Amino acid sequence: MTPFERAETAAWNDLLRQGVQAHVDTGAINGNVDMRAIVRAIFTAIHEPSQKMAEAGSEITRTVSAGEVDGAYQSDAANIWRFMVDVLLERG
Repeated sequence: MTPFERAETAAWNDLLRQGVQAHVDTGAINGNVDMRAIVRAIFTAIHEPSQKMAEAGSEITRTVSAGEVDGAYQSDAANIWRFMVDVLLERG
């Protein structure tokens, strides 16, 4: 199962846990919930990492290429996040 599929499943399970009864229809026809579109919108919204995420990721990139300035490590970490989300959205 891909991360995109896991997110869809988790979202549906959470709706069911809350007692929401919705018909699963990936085409969102007749007012039904299009969970795939909702998950895509969420991943699109989180495409841009926060500053704290970039800082956290910079700790890893710092060990790969020593000798850069902090901003370069943060930029590398943010780009890695973006690339990963891009791939997720392409395959989702």
